Amino acid sequence: GRHVEVSTDTVYVDGDSNPTMSFELADDAATVEVTIKNEDGDVVRTMTISGAQAGANELDWDGRDMDGSPVPDGAYSIEVEASDVDGESVGANTLVSREVVGVSYENGYPVLLLEGGGEARLGDVRQVLDDVPSDSGSERNANVNDNNGDS
Repeated sequence: GRHVEVSTDTVYVDGDSNPTMSFELADDAATVEVTIKNEDGDVVRTMTISGAQAGANELDWDGRDMDGSPVPDGAYSIEVEASDVDGESVGANTLVSREVVGVSYENGYPVLLLEGGGEARLGDVRQVLDDVPSDSGSERNANVNDNNGDS
């Protein structure tokens, strides 16, 4: 199946590969705080990104918790909170790349079935990708600080 980039706050971990995620900012941000939670709502990882630009920014998560251990397979929520140099909130939207494995219909509307579980309405699809997302061709923000408890 084809891969799609979907506007969602849920990412699925399957142990075989790292989740492919990004976030969009409405404006430049001095600080971006990313919080990843498990299905029970417990925080498993936090990251701080400094100096993110308006538009798309890649988000690297290696599928590990704050202790460096791989997280169990399953669904994880992503919260992105961004602020500018004055501490004012900046609008942020989370995007996840996933493979489409089927199509279903709910109330007469098509819904994409995504690898690893989950669904996406067509209105949440930002783009259809030609190939499996890779590290090449995307800009990375080099100012990521993993908050892994080593204070």
